[in-house]
This record gives sequence, structure tokens and C-alpha cells, in this order.
Amino acid sequence: MKYALSEQQAAMLREIAAASETVVLPPKAIHTAAALEKRGLIKRKWRSSGLRLAVVTADGRYYLKHGKHPLSIS
Repeated sequence: MKYALSEQQAAMLREIAAASETVVLPPKAIHTAAALEKRGLIKRKWRSSGLRLAVVTADGRYYLKHGKHPLSIS
């Protein structure tokens, strides 16, 4: 799996991690969020109202602290 992030993905991960609660994802960010979730860096949730929410995972926090995915080979 590719663990490197694009600048857009890294920016979204930082934004989600900076929030004190879940972040509402705008419709245009769905593909970026899906890529982050596939890498295990965020978790997405859907509400019945149609809102898409995201929270950062422990792997996501590791990525932000160390600049690499915990499963990537150094």
C-alpha cells in the first residue's frame, strides 16, 4: 500500500487532527477523506442527516508526529 500523502491529504489530516471534535467533511473532500481512511489515518462516520464526519486515528496522530505511516518501511 502507498503510505505517502499528497499535500492535500496531509492538509486535511492536520485539519481533522486539530479539531477538538469530529470534523464535518465537505462534499468536495470525500475522495481525499477516503484515501486517508484507506490508509487508516482517519475514521469516517455518516449521520442519517447526510453529514459526513471524520476523526483522526492513532495512526494518523503518529503520521503527524513522525512524518511517516507507522506501517511504512524506513
